[in-house]
Amino acid sequence: MYVIDYALTPIETIDGPAPAGLVVSGETLTQLREQASQRVRWMEEARAEREAARASLDQARRDIDAQRLAWQEAAKAQAQAQADTLAEAARQAAVAQTVEWLVDDCQCCRGNRLRRELGTRRPVASHQQQAIALPCVKPGRQCTAIGAQQQVVRTP
Repeated sequence: MYVIDYALTPIETIDGPAPAGLVVSGETLTQLREQASQRVRWMEEARAEREAARASLDQARRDIDAQRLAWQEAAKAQAQAQADTLAEAARQAAVAQTVEWLVDDCQCCRGNRLRRELGTRRPVASHQQQAIALPCVKPGRQCTAIGAQQQVVRTP
């Protein structure tokens, strides 16, 4: 390819045969160079934007993972607290039911007294540690309630 740089004023003639191939003016060549450098700048800007977007996406993923982990830990703690509350309620219900069975098994008029004593606001654990022996009004029996166990002994 031949490049002929000429001013726009006078037209100069070229002696001899015309060169083979395309003839490109200097102005066109300058425009092509400017366009090429502009394309390079655009490519660099696009690469920088792509890297910034990738970094932003990675940061967003890290933030999402951290939030998910925090949410899971909070949900686990809440579930554990609910399970503890339900377990405590079930334990208290079981102790209350056991006491009811003990009182009902006594089958004597002192059962009401035992029910009143165990129904006070003292913690249930203290009742489990105490031995409660009430004389039965029925002849030949003695009722003894120890914690969650009860023995009915026939006396001669």
